[in-house]
Parts: sequence; C-alpha cells; structure tokens
Amino acid sequence: MLALAYLGLMVFIAFLEITRKKVTKIDFITLFNLNYCFMYPLPAFFLDAALGNSSEMWFNDTFYISNLQTALAIFAGYFLVLIGFYSKSAEKLGKNIVIKSRSHKSVIIFAIFLLLFTCLSMYIYSSQYGGFLVTLSKTNLIRAGAEEHTGGLLFFKRFLYCSFFASYLLGSYVISHKLKKGRLFISTLFLISLIVSLLAFLLSGARAALINFLLVFYLGYVLKTGKFSWVLIILITCVSTVFIFYGKIIFFSLTALPDGLTAVVDKFIETKSNQPDSGEFNFYALIKNFAYPVYSLDTAFTQVYEPRFFWDWLYGFASLLPEKLTGLEIPETISYYNTYYIVKTNDYNIQPGFLAFGIYSMSWPGLIITCIISGWIGRYLQSILTNHLNDILYMPFIYVFLAEVWLNFQIFGNPQDFFQDSFWAILSTILLLLFVSKVSIISHLNHKINRGKSCVR
Repeated sequence: MLALAYLGLMVFIAFLEITRKKVTKIDFITLFNLNYCFMYPLPAFFLDAALGNSSEMWFNDTFYISNLQTALAIFAGYFLVLIGFYSKSAEKLGKNIVIKSRSHKSVIIFAIFLLLFTCLSMYIYSSQYGGFLVTLSKTNLIRAGAEEHTGGLLFFKRFLYCSFFASYLLGSYVISHKLKKGRLFISTLFLISLIVSLLAFLLSGARAALINFLLVFYLGYVLKTGKFSWVLIILITCVSTVFIFYGKIIFFSLTALPDGLTAVVDKFIETKSNQPDSGEFNFYALIKNFAYPVYSLDTAFTQVYEPRFFWDWLYGFASLLPEKLTGLEIPETISYYNTYYIVKTNDYNIQPGFLAFGIYSMSWPGLIITCIISGWIGRYLQSILTNHLNDILYMPFIYVFLAEVWLNFQIFGNPQDFFQDSFWAILSTILLLLFVSKVSIISHLNHKINRGKSCVR
C-alpha cells in the first residue's frame, strides 16, 4: 500500500516539475525534485514493494519494515521544503542583494590564484605520505582509513577541489562569445585547470566529486546558452557510468603507480578478471547507494535516544578548527550514532540525510524546522543569483554550483560532513564575493529604479 503512495509522490513531483513556471530552464527546485526522488520515494518504493532482489538493498541484512511515520515524513518533508522555498520573504530579501563583477582581469587572476593554491595544497597534503605519486598510489587505502599520515597537515586536503572553482570561472569565458582578447591564453589556463582538477579528484578518491564537477559544466552550459546538448549528456553519462561501476577498481589499480602506467593497466585488468561481477549492472545494488536516507529516517523513528537539539551545527563548525590549536574534543557525530543504530557497528559511516537529521534533533518539530529553513535558504540563494544570470559572465556556473552546495546538506544530513565536504566551496565563494565582486544591499524599489536608469542610458 505504501509502495503505491511513494509511486504517487514521484508522479506528482514529475507533474509539478513539468507544469510549474520557471524563470530559467533549470532552477533550484528542479535539482531538488530530482535529488529528493532519488533519496526518498524511489528507494522507499522498492524497499516497500519488495520486488525481485530488493533484499540486496538491505544494510547488513537489516530487513526493511514498512513504517507509516516514515512515509508521512517523506511526504511532509517534500511539501515543507516547498513551503519554505516559496516564502515571499526569501525572494524579497534575495532581490535586495546586488552583485557586480569588478573586471574580467580580476576574475582571471583569482582563477590563477585558486589553481596555484590547489597545487600548493596537493604538495603539502601529499608530503605527509611520501610525495605526490606515493599518495596517488595510496588513495584507496587513505580513503579507507588504512593508511596513517605522518604530519599534521591533513587540513590542506580540504582545498584540493579549489581547482574546480577555477575551472568553472575559466570555462565560462571559454564558451562565451563576448570575450575576444586573450582567448588562447584563457583556453590554455582552462585546460591546465582541468588537468589539476583531475589530479585533485584522483587524490581524493571520491567518485561523486567528478560527477558533480561534470554536472556543473553541463547545467551551467544549459543556463548560459538555453540549449540542451546531447553530446555533453552522452559524454557525462559515459564518464559517470565508468566511475560508478569501475571506480573502486580504478583507484585500487593506482596502487601499482610507482611501477609505471603499464603496471596500473595490468593491475586493472588483473583485478577485473578476478572480480568478474564488479562491472556488471545490478539495479538493486545501484539503488542501495540511495537507500541510506530511508533507512536512517526509519531508524530515527524506531530507536530510543536523547534529542540532539541541533547542536550538531555547532559541532560541525567547530570541526573546521584544528584540534591541536583549540584543544576542543568534538563529540561523536550524528552519523556515528545513526550508523550504529542501523548496522550495530561503526566500521563505516552511514549519513542520515536531512529528514532524519530533523527527527534526531527534535522529532517532528525538528523535521518541520529543518525542511522549511532548507527551502527558505534555497529560494534566497536562487533569488540573488537569478538577478545576475545575464549580467555576470560566470554566474550560470556559480548558480548551479551553489545549488549543489545547497543540496549537499540534504544529502548528508550531518553538519560536520557538510562543512568538511563543502568548506572549499564556501571559502571560494566568499573570496569571490570579497575580492572579485562588489556586493551591496539595497531596497527592492531602489534596485528597480537603478535598473531603469541603466536601461535609459
């Protein structure tokens, strides 16, 4: 019965997305709708319907039992986010923020700074493991926690993706027809930024980072040109598929890097032959990657614990500060307890997702607060960025980029994971606004008058 309800919710979301009015072809709610379907009603449908080999979606053979509260929370969470998103106050306050880019030269200089800073961060980070190539070969072990670092400079790992931001800025100039001078120089910088970004991705070992990186470029291109490119869709799909099904084998093959690229290829072939099922498509195994928010939400309703009262936000922010400098001991995160409640072990980490975060924090009132505020922030950011899509060359890419950052907390549901993962993104955006842009706050009426004067001129 609940399976049909989840199916109905997905149909409703699809219908709403097709029929609603949008200022741009893709907006924050478009991405939210897609993200929400994959996080909640889609996996919940297959878990509840128990079709085929749905048992492959269980965590450590933890059987999923239909829970009416879980279903109500999934329905309520979606509509509460919409209530927050369509708040008039969020739209009004967002339109009062005016952003102006200083000059094309300042943007290019900032992009170069980010590239150099990323290279420096990669050097410092990899020096703890014996150098860049050694670290690259140990990426899989480091990510699994099996390799210990020898210094206290792990902090610099947070800046590896700053090259992504540089690529967004430079890429906006490459595809633009407005900029004529220095095009070869900017194109060369863009190619360098892509190489640095690829190396940063390989050092981090996070497959999702590459997929998000490619999506920003594609969706930014759509916003900038107003066209959907099938060539880019096919390219992104192919690259994403390769890393979804062969990502673990690829990173494991890098352990042979000290012996040369040929050894890496041989290692990949050997590993693939020893694990013949590793590259085969398994629908339920794929859906399991999205099922953790449903399990977490269900667990948040069934376990007995003390409410966390949103203290995780403070713990998450404090986690950004070096422990050796502050002497602070951060309590175990919400993900730590969520993982133990679900699988009775902490050998790995299961993030709760933002609905379970609300329930863990303050039960139903916590869910209401979390969802409404999340929707409000999304509309506020969209209102700011939409006003400048056509005025600032790089804004379409930043629009999609910040939409992804907004969705990150919904995916994680753990402020500490959110801050750790998005620190580079938040820092890059702040630096862009401080040194490359001019930000001012004016009333909506004055904004209209100023825009009218500029049109008359």
